[in-house]
Amino acid sequence: MVAREEERQKLGGKPVKYHGKWPFKRVYAIQEPAVVALSAITLALQFHGWIAFFILLTYKLPLRPGKRPYYQYTGLWHIYAILAMNFWFWSAVCHSR
Repeated sequence: MVAREEERQKLGGKPVKYHGKWPFKRVYAIQEPAVVALSAITLALQFHGWIAFFILLTYKLPLRPGKRPYYQYTGLWHIYAILAMNFWFWSAVCHSR
């Protein structure tokens, strides 16, 4: 695909999409390095937000009797954060293949 695109460029043509993807060159065996980097950054930000939420709940907000937080859906936010971090990790893996 890359060889065909180089030939097309020499003849003055524009790049063609192949099955929904533009032609690419691998960088350090990573197919889409920008997407991998952005996925990793988003994973780090998601982890930072999850830790900040945990610290807020544990140390800064008051607790109800029985050591439970006032907000009832805390567990759902933890599940959401874990699922989102799992998604971003596998997104980075998928785009690096």
